Amino acid sequence: MDSQNLRVGYFGNESQGRLLHSQDMDSQNLRRGFCCSHRGWTISGGIPVSPTGFTLGTVRDSLERQEDTIIFSLIERARFPLNRPAYVAGSAVSSSSLGEFVIRETEAVYAKSLSRRIHYGRFVAEVKYRDAPQDYEPAIRAKDRNALMKLLTSESVEEMVKRRVMKKAMVFGQNVTLGDDKDNRPRYKIDPLVVSRIYGEWVIPLTKIVEVEYLLRRLD
Repeated sequence: MDSQNLRVGYFGNESQGRLLHSQDMDSQNLRRGFCCSHRGWTISGGIPVSPTGFTLGTVRDSLERQEDTIIFSLIERARFPLNRPAYVAGSAVSSSSLGEFVIRETEAVYAKSLSRRIHYGRFVAEVKYRDAPQDYEPAIRAKDRNALMKLLTSESVEEMVKRRVMKKAMVFGQNVTLGDDKDNRPRYKIDPLVVSRIYGEWVIPLTKIVEVEYLLRRLD
């Protein structure tokens, strides 16, 4: 999965794994996608409405639970450390090969947990906006992406998330021994630092892009 494919917008029908450029999404479809991705949300006057009073805390709880799914998916994916032909058009892997089909669908399953986490930026953006609409509305009306990005960014929270997922990767991915191994150094199925970097370099930045794109359409 290259950076171009990852950065095309992360909007669209998650259940089908379809990604669209942000300019292909109008405000109505964006809000519809927001609500359809979480049971119980409805549209009132074009605005997503939660039946349970969603807060930033409940959204963050969900994001923390999704970390577990993502880390386990990465552990499974780490069994196949190199799969370059799957991303090269016209490679030696035949387009009619059952093996290619299995590889492609397996990749889609692993990527879906990342996609869901990144799409959740819509919920984060909505609850942040509702907590302080007076802070966000001027930047939204001015279409000021940089100002919105600054408002949405909390470096302390981002560092905490990166440390937490690294710790989870250490716990979930550690190889279990019976104590008879002379080498007492822990061994991991996936490098915990890599998991932290995935969040720091991809998941968090892409989530914030989704948040900004959502807010730019929030007042439409």
